[in-house]
Amino acid sequence: MPLWFSRGFRFGPFRLNVGSGGLGFSFGFSGLRVGINRRGLYVSISKAGFHYRTYLTGRTERLGRDEQGA
Repeated sequence: MPLWFSRGFRFGPFRLNVGSGGLGFSFGFSGLRVGINRRGLYVSISKAGFHYRTYLTGRTERLGRDEQGA
């Protein structure tokens, strides 16, 4: 089981996220946030324990394959 570190700091509707994957910044309120992190710009929606996040820009990462696609 992999381990990771994450810590968030709130400043009103703004949030700064620091984790093992890098820095992230988001804006919004509980249930709807727009943010940016190392993967790109995203929109996050959550309600009653269910979460959905989609990336609007940035790179896409393929899991389990190297850069040549082998």
